Amino acid sequence: MPAVRIENLRETIAHLEAPAAAEARPPRPLGVEPLDRVLGGGLQAGALHEVRAEGADAPSSFGFALALAIRLCPPPLPLLHVTLPHVGGEWGRPYGPGLSAFGLDPGRILFVEAKRPSDALWAAEEGLFCAALGAVVLEIPGEPAAVDLTATRRLSLRAARHGVSALLVRPGGGGEATAATTRWQVAPLAGPADPSFVLPPPAWRARLERNRGGRGGSWSLSWRPDVLSFAPHATLSVASSATSADRAAAAGPRRRAV
Repeated sequence: MPAVRIENLRETIAHLEAPAAAEARPPRPLGVEPLDRVLGGGLQAGALHEVRAEGADAPSSFGFALALAIRLCPPPLPLLHVTLPHVGGEWGRPYGPGLSAFGLDPGRILFVEAKRPSDALWAAEEGLFCAALGAVVLEIPGEPAAVDLTATRRLSLRAARHGVSALLVRPGGGGEATAATTRWQVAPLAGPADPSFVLPPPAWRARLERNRGGRGGSWSLSWRPDVLSFAPHATLSVASSATSADRAAAAGPRRRAV
């Protein structure tokens, strides 16, 4: 039998096995009851989840995806972060002290920079074969042709079969169809400083655009690095929000803080 047909047969079998394998894993609560209720108890482990952000908000997608990965990947399991070289040049590479302040030991992350989107997809797929990993975070900006429905279906099948959660991060892209179980569009939120932290906790307006298990919705969320969980974000006054937005716009292109 030709190798191509054998590979197609393997993918078909994996596709049939994947739903049962995913359902056997309990969902991981995110820490916000209304959101967890919509998700059927929490975010599905061993599945593909997509996070995207548009325009100047693009860097915020990585922080949100990292928070999801932490919820899906309990210590001491390591995470694999796969990206492209120009991403670090444009928005900054993950920063050790920033990761620590976010609640993640930098020693738990393995970093891979691939030359092309196709190489990054290959590295992510290989990572999903490794049950010793807790999660794979694949960061590919824009909408390259390589990141299509077929490629994301492969990621989804491998995540389900091997129990390794996959986060597809799409700064500045992600409008096309994918095989993700959930798809999130995020934008950063400003907030009052928390006296227990040097900086305000990271916060996002998160819109659940796709939810294979139910309906969508929109929530204002903060990340609490002290408990490694999300929490409802404190509401700001209109004047305060406008001031924060104006300052962010005046500051020019954003860079990530983790």
